[in-house]
Amino acid sequence: MTRALFNQMMNALHFLHSNNFVHRDIKPDNLLVGSDLNLKLADFGMAGFEADLEKKNFATCCGTEQYMAPEIFSWVLEQKNTFFEGYKGKPVDIFSAGVVLFMMSLGACPFARAVPTDPQFSYMAAGEWVKYWSMLEKGMEVTVSENLRSIIQGMLEPNPEKRLSSQEIA
Repeated sequence: MTRALFNQMMNALHFLHSNNFVHRDIKPDNLLVGSDLNLKLADFGMAGFEADLEKKNFATCCGTEQYMAPEIFSWVLEQKNTFFEGYKGKPVDIFSAGVVLFMMSLGACPFARAVPTDPQFSYMAAGEWVKYWSMLEKGMEVTVSENLRSIIQGMLEPNPEKRLSSQEIA
């Protein structure tokens, strides 16, 4: 069931992204599942239209902390720096969807916040995925398949320019 719901979530994101819309608050509370197991994406209160930005980036902090991409936290910390240019919406959605996939698959959050001071996220930020997975599997007494690791790593990639797109995931 996790795979089917994940596919539906990614299809919804791919549709939005293909039409230059971004959600900016992907989280379980905004994924509605009917009795027929069809998923609906809800709460577009923070959504945005990327074409309106005319080659600019989003410059507002929005979303739910546990699901926020690291570039949003960077923007908050660096907003007084006139050289910091905000963030792109599509990679933010993918990151949040990666957190949701992690939670759907493993029943826990991958980290508290996507900031360098978070112990779990620091492994990701340093590219030390082998250490991260080893620590996680030992602590949770689970084994995560290579396929699941690969997709989660691509979605939770700290660098938004290297993060998978909705098209690549679909």
